[in-house]
Amino acid sequence: IGNIVKHSNANYVHASNTAKKDPLEFRKQKCFRRIRPTMSADRYQDILKAVMRMDNEELLGWINQTEKHMDRIQHGHR
Repeated sequence: IGNIVKHSNANYVHASNTAKKDPLEFRKQKCFRRIRPTMSADRYQDILKAVMRMDNEELLGWINQTEKHMDRIQHGHR
C-alpha cells in the first residue's frame, strides 16, 4: 500500500519525472532549495546569476561541491 500511495502522490511523480528527464537540472534545483535558507536574498541572487552563466561542466562541478558542502553542514561539520 505504501508504494501505491507514494506513486500516486503528484509531487513524487513530478519529481521523479523531472529527475529522469534532466538529472542535472533536478540536482541544480535541489541545491538551490537547500542553500536558499542559509543566505541573504542579495547573496542568493548573486549566486543564481553566476550559476546561470556556467556551462555544463562548470555547473556539474558547482553542484558536486554544493551537495558535499550541504551534507557536511547537515551532519554537523563546518
